[in-house]
Amino acid sequence: MNNQIDINNEIKVLMNHFNSKNFDFVIQKSLKLVKKFPKIIILYNLLGSSLQNIGNFKGAAEVFNSGLNIQEKYVPIMNNLSNVYKKLGEFKKAENLYKEIIKIDPKHFQVYVNYGNFKRDFNQTEEAIKLYHKALEIDSNNVELHHNLALTYQGSGKFEDSNKHARKCLELNPNFSHADVIIINNFVYKQDNYSISDMEKKLVSEKINDLEKQLLHFSIGKALENKKNYSKAAENFKIGNNIKKKLTNYKIEQDIEKFKKIKNLFEKINFKKININNNDIGNKIFILGLPRSGSTLIEQIISSHSKVYGLGETGYLETIFKKDLIDLDKGEFKKDIENLLDYDFNQIVSKYDNFLSFFNTKKNIFADKSLFNFFHLGFIKIIFPNSKIILTGRNPKDNLLSIYKNSFAGLNWTNDENDINKYFFLYKDLISFWKKKLGNFIYEFNYETLINDHENKIKELLNYCNLKFEDKCLKFYKNKNQVKTASITQVRKDFYKSSINLYKNYDNNFKNLFKDL
Repeated sequence: MNNQIDINNEIKVLMNHFNSKNFDFVIQKSLKLVKKFPKIIILYNLLGSSLQNIGNFKGAAEVFNSGLNIQEKYVPIMNNLSNVYKKLGEFKKAENLYKEIIKIDPKHFQVYVNYGNFKRDFNQTEEAIKLYHKALEIDSNNVELHHNLALTYQGSGKFEDSNKHARKCLELNPNFSHADVIIINNFVYKQDNYSISDMEKKLVSEKINDLEKQLLHFSIGKALENKKNYSKAAENFKIGNNIKKKLTNYKIEQDIEKFKKIKNLFEKINFKKININNNDIGNKIFILGLPRSGSTLIEQIISSHSKVYGLGETGYLETIFKKDLIDLDKGEFKKDIENLLDYDFNQIVSKYDNFLSFFNTKKNIFADKSLFNFFHLGFIKIIFPNSKIILTGRNPKDNLLSIYKNSFAGLNWTNDENDINKYFFLYKDLISFWKKKLGNFIYEFNYETLINDHENKIKELLNYCNLKFEDKCLKFYKNKNQVKTASITQVRKDFYKSSINLYKNYDNNFKNLFKDL
């Protein structure tokens, strides 16, 4: 009895630390308790979940599976394990677990949400929406769920449905600023549709946190820009970026070092002598560049072709490279240079092709719009030598302005005028480096020339990709592909010129942003 009382108290302590995100404490304590009480299933869930939260997915999977060996159908662990398998790229295992949980517990709310997210990640929009609606039948007042539905409908161009769920989010939580962002992006701003003053009132609420506050400032800025009130729009963009800069505590020196390390590593490789993957069938198109450089538009045009499937910004190839080939923190390959040249890259190809197989398509050419693959062009040249590389670009001032006007998750260099400006020149220098090293491997495509001469430029683009011209590519805005970028509404419109030279309206507001351009 005393042992039972002791373990119950220990579990309460662990739960408190877990909820306070003291994951290291939970891991150390749980490891000891599991040895002492190896049959208590919740210890495995707490330990595995803590490992999952610090990014040790392999360790988490091992712990969760140990727990399931003790209690085979323990749904909380099964649900967590399915998400870990997804992170590890074990997609079939993840999907099988989602299905199994639903059989065991058809009223399990979170598994429908998680499985819906899984389907959305693989662009299976209709299936994702069905799963989300199953979850709605269980709990119709969950903000996260309505937010997911709002994003999914928005990504497929169903803006009225998107607004309905975004407004439901605000009904449930008036300070949920992510919903304001969705609504503002869903329509050309009109005063009677959505009030700037309503958003401004939220800014003074004591219940709103800094993360929500900065999102509101970006939304207000966009609404004011649409009303051509550029000076007040600039004020809000600055405030939003300043808040986010403080939240991240980012230093540009981190990225200066990163760019330097990549050049130093690949400087040593002679690509003329390297053993490239001669088995590459050339069915991949990589679209890359800076955010807001026209890449989403290019992907929509190309994926409107009958032979091409648009993957969106998956980031999956970069994840494989980081895991198997390169440690950018240390600035070194995970194999020494000599071994790298003879490395069996088939395992990389196999992982990536397995990932592609989960997209439900009969098309045989894939367009991957993971922009930051520009860091890994050296590996792409070796592993996918017959792929097509499209580097998107536009007027740098318009490009950097558009970056500054948007709140990007995880891109901490985008919240300061000077940081963005410096990052642009780091990027430009790296691209010059790749062009010298890789020759004609990179095809550069300019946004402004596309807008001004779209039919000829689209024909030129398709010709580069060894694709015959199709009229559907001119009507890219009818493409129902799921879009998940900041260009989510723009690519649902025909070609327009209003974003060209937009920077001129802010010339006096953002001088550091435009420095030396």
